[in-house]
Amino acid sequence: YYSDDNSTWTRIKDVSAGASDVNQSSFWYPVPDNITELGRIKIATNVTNSSINVSDMSNFTFKIIGKVTMTKPSQDNIFYVGEPNLINWTSAGTVTPVEISYWNGTDYVAINSSYVLATSGSNSYSWTPGNSINLENSHIKVTDTRPAFSDLVTNISANFSLRPRINVTSPVLNDNVHVNTTWPINWTYTGSSIGTVRIQY
Repeated sequence: YYSDDNSTWTRIKDVSAGASDVNQSSFWYPVPDNITELGRIKIATNVTNSSINVSDMSNFTFKIIGKVTMTKPSQDNIFYVGEPNLINWTSAGTVTPVEISYWNGTDYVAINSSYVLATSGSNSYSWTPGNSINLENSHIKVTDTRPAFSDLVTNISANFSLRPRINVTSPVLNDNVHVNTTWPINWTYTGSSIGTVRIQY
């Protein structure tokens, strides 16, 4: 096969030619991490006598592409605004740079439009969502940004929730709340998307 032009061919393997005038097949394993959009296959006689050397090359080019598999967020994970949250994926082959985006219910919004540190194998990206985001049933998408592969090498995560976090700061440990008195209840929260809260005990 070749991956860029027809001047440099790389041996896959030698196999029996099989019977004449019968369709033959063989398997290519493992396909190398030699990402290309210009691949071709050539079958040639494996002899040293140039007078009987014959060959044929595939009429059309093919692509060798990587693969992305999302591993986090997983189903029903909760990400919190204003806090770092890890996005994890694995890549088979070279898939870089990638665009990391999230679904806002209408469209994908870029978190990082060209993350260049992605490698073959396990990858992580730390995302701190902005304070105004509050979503249910969102998901993360990682896509190869190279034009020849962007429609082919992409994967989305399981659905997750993106919410503010409420932190009750009072009462505290060992407080004694007296009957028939007024006692302060205090809290903080991240984000700016909470309008009202319900206080319960």
